[in-house]
Amino acid sequence: MDSLPIGPNAIFVLAQMAFWLAFAIWLGWFRPRRPLPAMEIFTLKGDPAQAPFPEDLQLHWLGHSSFRLEWGGRVILLDPVLSDHVSVAPRRVGRPGPGMLEGVDAILLTHAHMDHFNNETLARVNPCQLHLPAKAERFLNGRNRARHQWHTFEMGDSIRIGEVDVTVVRARHGGWRYPWQQGFFACGFILRRDDFTLYYAGDSAWGEHFEAIGRDFQPDLALLPIGGYSPRWFLKSRHINPPEAVEAVRRLQARVVIPCHYGTYRVSLEGMEAPVMWFRREVLSLQTASRRSPDPRN
Repeated sequence: MDSLPIGPNAIFVLAQMAFWLAFAIWLGWFRPRRPLPAMEIFTLKGDPAQAPFPEDLQLHWLGHSSFRLEWGGRVILLDPVLSDHVSVAPRRVGRPGPGMLEGVDAILLTHAHMDHFNNETLARVNPCQLHLPAKAERFLNGRNRARHQWHTFEMGDSIRIGEVDVTVVRARHGGWRYPWQQGFFACGFILRRDDFTLYYAGDSAWGEHFEAIGRDFQPDLALLPIGGYSPRWFLKSRHINPPEAVEAVRRLQARVVIPCHYGTYRVSLEGMEAPVMWFRREVLSLQTASRRSPDPRN
């Protein structure tokens, strides 16, 4: 029996199928989820275990850039995204326990990108206050518009959540969801109660705003993104990399840093664990340099 001829159209279709299969494998669609890693805490000097945290402050990393903050009798979610996938990228680690989305008083969103603003997750949170950047409400679906008491804010605005004061601060990052959209902004948050200050950066490229935030607010704790940096020629203007994150900690003068934006969804070309491994090396190098005695010959 003669073999059937394969024409150019069939070759093109087969090549497309092979490409999309390879892409799905690279994204991790066929891999089992790993357990959610433990939140890592770093200091550039000293022991993180000795860092003076308020007794009533509890912080839980939910994966990627999502946090649950329990402080001053209030529960605040920061950029909560627990979806099984973000766009075409599957979640590569397990979800936190279901209790992490319960008893919430307020949600703070930094910008409209899909890995920070997820309607599926918002619909799983009990009805509460929802604060998001002006114009980003256009991406809020009807279910969540009816479910939550949503409010928009502008850069520099202040928000009060119980005894926690929130200030909207600058980030160097696009606030749009699609590149052709105009007039959107991304931000970070300063959260203060009594004499303790927490800084949540959201997403940001390198900029002088880190030094300005350090000068104006002197954060004790910084939650900084460290992933999403490869290829550098394309993402340098969107995300800091681990060495830049360490330098940001220095400019912020933060005593403690918790890295995020890694290991959960593949949003760029570097390996899933590469950002935190690189960040550990950078912190260790700086700690070693600070402990090294100066050479008396210099």
